[in-house]
Amino acid sequence: MATKTLFLENAVLSTKVWRKSESAPAVADEVTSVKNGKTVANTYFGFLPGITDNAVNSASFIEGDAGGAHGWRTENVYGGTFASGNWTITYKLKNRAAYAHTGYIYARLYRTTVADPAVANLTKLNSADGVSGLISFAATSGELKTGTFTVNCNQNLVLTDEYLVLILNWKVATPGSNANTGVKCVVNEGAAEQYVTASFTGAPVSLAGVLSGSGTLTGVLGVRTGLAGAVSGVGTITGALTISTTLAGNLAGPGTVTGILGVATGLAGNLSGAGTITGILGVDTSFIGALSGTGTLSGALTVIEGGGEVVELAGVFSGAGTLSGAITKVTGAPPWTGAVYAVVYNLTFADETKRGQMTDAVNQWLIGREVWGQTAHISSESMDTLIARFAGKDDMDACLTFVETQRATIPSESGTSHKHFCGHACGQSCRVIEET
Repeated sequence: MATKTLFLENAVLSTKVWRKSESAPAVADEVTSVKNGKTVANTYFGFLPGITDNAVNSASFIEGDAGGAHGWRTENVYGGTFASGNWTITYKLKNRAAYAHTGYIYARLYRTTVADPAVANLTKLNSADGVSGLISFAATSGELKTGTFTVNCNQNLVLTDEYLVLILNWKVATPGSNANTGVKCVVNEGAAEQYVTASFTGAPVSLAGVLSGSGTLTGVLGVRTGLAGAVSGVGTITGALTISTTLAGNLAGPGTVTGILGVATGLAGNLSGAGTITGILGVDTSFIGALSGTGTLSGALTVIEGGGEVVELAGVFSGAGTLSGAITKVTGAPPWTGAVYAVVYNLTFADETKRGQMTDAVNQWLIGREVWGQTAHISSESMDTLIARFAGKDDMDACLTFVETQRATIPSESGTSHKHFCGHACGQSCRVIEET
């Protein structure tokens, strides 16, 4: 499981609805603003994307108007489950004019199947509004205020091809002394204006059928869970075949794979027949299948070994084919020459005592074990982070077990821990092996 980071952008999706996406923008936009003037305390003004000096207000949270909802909507729909927990919003506000005043940002999260939703199309996710701390502007035009706050989504949220919508309001605490008092909502700068969701698990997707015949697949075939079928016949895959979990089927016949076959966990199938692989076959964990027949492997087969943990090559190269590239086993010495294993956890505790107990327990456990780089880094903030890099997989497994055991006796308010495979120096991507 992993969180999603969604950036608030200025790309227009519809009237008063702008885009939030997983790609970070870089150019600030401060068009969106409210002009609250001398309006009394506890009055709400909606931040309407693309609308300057909005003066429409209410005694309660504003979701939209007759023209529809207003806020930031995801670019694409999501299918999967967001775990119950806090969603963290990062904001930047700018004082509209040189008048002192104070207030709060209020936030609500919604789901919808409608791309340009009316208020009636929204389903609220959080039972209580997310609220920032008190934001105080001095009598300085252009003064910037930044910060974070959380919105608690206190349910497991299961989405089926649905959008996420964020709506923001400004609530007056202390009115300004002049009619030109107001606030600009800055967006489109990336991490400065974003929100991070609770853990997300994508809906399982699998290919259990057969792609066969004499057709051609020229794009990208991505299977998030498993390929249990067969790709066969005289067709051609000219793009990239990527399988996140396992390939248990067969790639057979006189076809050609000219792109990259990447298997993140295991290749247990067969590459056989008279076809040709002209790209790169990369196996992160194990290869127990067979490359056989009269085909040609003209690229490179790379097998990673990290910290004494051999990643297995147990396959068979047979037949009349030709291996014109290289079989390379990448090894390395600590700390970053080769691939390593790590345990990472991020936990939030209720008080200093529990945080200190966890810190002491983990540091004591790490003494005497073979680690790479810094033994542990545990922050003094409310969020405690351990990154322990091990030369061997067994120590990584044991460390995660220990952390989980300690979590049972030293409870945390929230957080996750996971095993992690690092392979930067080998040209491999890092990935979470197991998360709790």
